[in-house]
Amino acid sequence: MICSHSSVMGLSIGNAPARVGFSPCRNAESRRGPDTVHASDPLGREHSAGLLRAEIDRTADSHGGLVLVAGEAGIGKTTLVTSALGHARARGALVLAAACWEHGGSPGYWPWMQVVRALRRAAGPGRWPALAETSGPGLAALLGESGGEARSAPGAGPGGDGERPPGARDFLLHDAVTDLLLSAAQWRPVVVVVEDLHWADAASVRLLQFLVRHTWSERVLVIGTYRDDAAEGPQGALPEPLLARARVLALTGLGPEAVARLMARTTGKEPDGGTAAEVHRRTGGNPFFVEQTARLWAQGSPVDEMAPGVRWTLEQRLARLPADLAAFLSAAAVLGQAFWPRQPAAVLGVATEDADALVARAVAARLVAPLDGGRFGFAHDLIREALYARFDPAGLRRAHAAALRALRRDPDEVPLPADLARHAVAAGDEVPAAETVEYLLAAARDAVGRLAMEEAVGHYGRAREAVPAREVERRALVTLDLAAARYALGDATGAHAAFGEVLILARELRDDQLLARAALTLHALRDPGRHDPLLVDAVREAHEALAGGSGPASGATAGGVPLDRRAQELSLRAVQLARRSGDDLALGFGLLARHDAIWSPRTTAERRALSEELLGVARRRGDLTLELQAAGRRLGALLEVGDPRFLDEHRAFAARAEQSGAPRDRDEAWLSRCAVATLTGRFEDAEEIIGNARAGGEQVSFDRASLWRHQAWALSLARGGSGPEAGGGSGFESGGRGDRNPGAERGDAGAGLAAALTAVQRGDVNRAVRYLRACEADGVRHPVWFAPLWLRFQAQTAALAGDAARCRSLRAELAPLEGNWAVSIAGYDVHGPYLLWASVLDAALGRWDAAVAGLTEARRAAGRLGALPWSVEATLRLAGALAARRGRGDAERAAALFDEARRDATALGMARAAERAAAGLGGPAPRRAAGRQAPPGGAGAGDNLFRLRDGAWTLRFSGRTVHVPDAKGLHDLRRLLARPGAEVPAVRLHAPAGDPPDDPAGGPPGPAPGPPGSGEAARRLEAVERRIARALAAGRDAEAAEADRERAALLADLAAGGPAGRREPAGEEAERARKAVSGRIRYVLRRLGALHPELAGHLGDSVTTGHVCAYRPDPPVEWTL
Repeated sequence: MICSHSSVMGLSIGNAPARVGFSPCRNAESRRGPDTVHASDPLGREHSAGLLRAEIDRTADSHGGLVLVAGEAGIGKTTLVTSALGHARARGALVLAAACWEHGGSPGYWPWMQVVRALRRAAGPGRWPALAETSGPGLAALLGESGGEARSAPGAGPGGDGERPPGARDFLLHDAVTDLLLSAAQWRPVVVVVEDLHWADAASVRLLQFLVRHTWSERVLVIGTYRDDAAEGPQGALPEPLLARARVLALTGLGPEAVARLMARTTGKEPDGGTAAEVHRRTGGNPFFVEQTARLWAQGSPVDEMAPGVRWTLEQRLARLPADLAAFLSAAAVLGQAFWPRQPAAVLGVATEDADALVARAVAARLVAPLDGGRFGFAHDLIREALYARFDPAGLRRAHAAALRALRRDPDEVPLPADLARHAVAAGDEVPAAETVEYLLAAARDAVGRLAMEEAVGHYGRAREAVPAREVERRALVTLDLAAARYALGDATGAHAAFGEVLILARELRDDQLLARAALTLHALRDPGRHDPLLVDAVREAHEALAGGSGPASGATAGGVPLDRRAQELSLRAVQLARRSGDDLALGFGLLARHDAIWSPRTTAERRALSEELLGVARRRGDLTLELQAAGRRLGALLEVGDPRFLDEHRAFAARAEQSGAPRDRDEAWLSRCAVATLTGRFEDAEEIIGNARAGGEQVSFDRASLWRHQAWALSLARGGSGPEAGGGSGFESGGRGDRNPGAERGDAGAGLAAALTAVQRGDVNRAVRYLRACEADGVRHPVWFAPLWLRFQAQTAALAGDAARCRSLRAELAPLEGNWAVSIAGYDVHGPYLLWASVLDAALGRWDAAVAGLTEARRAAGRLGALPWSVEATLRLAGALAARRGRGDAERAAALFDEARRDATALGMARAAERAAAGLGGPAPRRAAGRQAPPGGAGAGDNLFRLRDGAWTLRFSGRTVHVPDAKGLHDLRRLLARPGAEVPAVRLHAPAGDPPDDPAGGPPGPAPGPPGSGEAARRLEAVERRIARALAAGRDAEAAEADRERAALLADLAAGGPAGRREPAGEEAERARKAVSGRIRYVLRRLGALHPELAGHLGDSVTTGHVCAYRPDPPVEWTL
């Protein structure tokens, strides 16, 4: 390479001042690859900056060429080039910069005039003449120093010929400029920068072509920036031959991360991910637009506000568009961010082939970009917004009306209801108000189907405002839909306000049927655990008007009649009126309202008939949504009666729901598929469905996320509680909030009930009884959809706790349901045949023949339905009942059934059921009713024995048997073991032989009959027990302990009174009993510690003594006594 002190014709370029681009010698900076990042690289342009530096390095070391940096306005072309010029100067290059002028009045060859003048300034007055002389007279003409203008006489001047043809004149000028730059490049690499080539005149572009062609092997690099949108340049796109010789660096928008970093750099504030993403979407990553938007955002403006600088830039760009392209893009902007070319063409009445040509020009102009499927979208939202803002109000209304007509006529695309509604609203008076309301209602219903409740509320609200003032009834009906949507969204306040408005309008209209519809809708959305005066008044008023009711409303009743019964009567009247009028719309609503108002395990037959009638109404109307609602309700009724057709009809229903395309219907299909998979023992399928499901939106009474959590819990329960969902992760943790406070919040009752059922299924009777008592003490009303689950829980708990009175009461309650299945939550949760639980109660009461017969039939019912897990459960319990009955052949049959259950449970993955079968346990350690013990040595009691015979005790536990002499403490322990979980006063244990024995009915030991006047003490005892239950439910342990001490004293007082009314000081007698019983139990445990350490340890951990004694094994243990 030639060093800086070389000269040609006496010109020493190397001594030029560094400030004008010269330096004494080329910097020896090591050359780096194009991917090397420099601190000066523009944000997000590191790769492009590396490529540009590589071109400069090659020019300094070998030869130059042409680099074109392309992109839209504000994309960062100048920033990128400027960042590289420092590197060029560091490599010893002479940088000559010029810019084209976009406005009229500039002379021809204007950018080259700037380049030559820059070189003259750099050379200085003492050096310039030698360079100029070598280039000939063309330079003087270019610089306007020969008395003529460059554009008109480039060849004129000293020695020139003004009569030369234009081509010859151009050649002389092009050669002069080229020779000038080549001469300078002999000593220094030359970097020529020409900005905004899209504004260059044609002659300047021809000179550039000439220069590039003749300098490619020399150290001359030309860098040009231009906007590569053909619509903007006066000469159109740059010539293809020029582009073919260039290395084009096409700049596009920054990515989301770079946008966030640029916003932080511009404002000093870190944007959150959502804000940065929105700015990226609106600006397309254009750095100038990002910076402008970020500055407004930093000042508190929303990111969707357009900065003045951005607006001006876009307006200038759009103003230069040809009229036909501007009109096409404006129509597209009205349609939205994305469009098919045929749609704006339809708005304008343009032929399809012309639309294709227009969109191709828009793509070339970088205003739109192709999307998938043949659609196109604006390069970024700001372009669309700038186009949209160019309409005047009247023109905008007409444009939206035209867009609405075009979308409705589109033969190849079904428009989204929300798009049609948007155009109808924006069209204003151009579209009749009645049509606008219909478009909005269709959009709202579509949003509900997509579980987009917030969007639905917006559509319903706009529809209400669009209803003409004279159409009061129409406004009321739309407001009713708005109220329901607000409720589903979780806006209880807004929903109540809307319901109140509907009631006012119904009264103004004196429309009793509208009043009834509002009342029934409000009733369907009710919270059963909360008093709602608006609901009570609405139901009462509508009931009086349509069903002949009367009387004031109060609490859960209206005029002395329970609120739910009034709603049921009202719904029946609504159905009757709709049938009489032939109004299918009103009939569809009435049937749905009637079905849901009467829902209970005892109304299956009527609900099935209603759902079948509703199915006919839906098909007559062609209403797929209503048809699926009706079909789902009919399926639930089929399942409740155990109809084998359920499985085939369910498959058809699920397929139809998935084919509808609505997320709500798809979710219904998935939820029902999951429930059926759990019911039939396809646990892996159920688990897969739960894993793939995406909860979203809400529905009446519980949101979908809770539904999926409930499905996960039901699956775990069916498996035996061995999965991670049992007690953790499902939202139904045993001992969670629902266990302590079952009625705390709406929806908590369901979760608490599930947690309690999990506990009782594991044999944790104490937790189950605690939850049951808390519900009774607090008056908790579970949602009606949970009634079957609640019945199962009560039956299992009563049987496990040995509560004979409750067992008998529940057995009578289940008798009418014996042919049905326990189906909760509209069919999403199945808890076996009711006959199974009725038979469990029979077994707990010692009614072995009835239990065996019932369990045998329950097993057959499960087989008919393909409900394999329930078949296993029924088989296990049947085997246990047979073993306990000990009739002829029962033991052999029980053994065979246990073996069958073990095999089936193992195949299904029901680990706990398999363990129960292997151990010969029919249920999870059930407690038989007090006073009824299993036959000696009976199966089901396991190997544990605690029996007195011939004055000696035989004790067997954990596979070890010992014989011990009689002792009072052993009698105390036997009485406690007979009633696990029951609290027995020490005074009762201390009573001498011959005193009244424990209650033969089997209930928890209570106080002995007291003397006259002891009713007050009994009432006090009941009040204290309620206090204990409430304190335990609320987690106030200290308060519960204090109340428990008071209860113990009351029990002792009642017990000490005796049957003849003799009363000793209660505290003195209770204390004597406590000391005596505690002492003799401790004495026995010490003796057992030496004879049977395992039994002593178990009893020491499970038995508590004091004024009240109890045996609470964890896990439960079964004894033969």
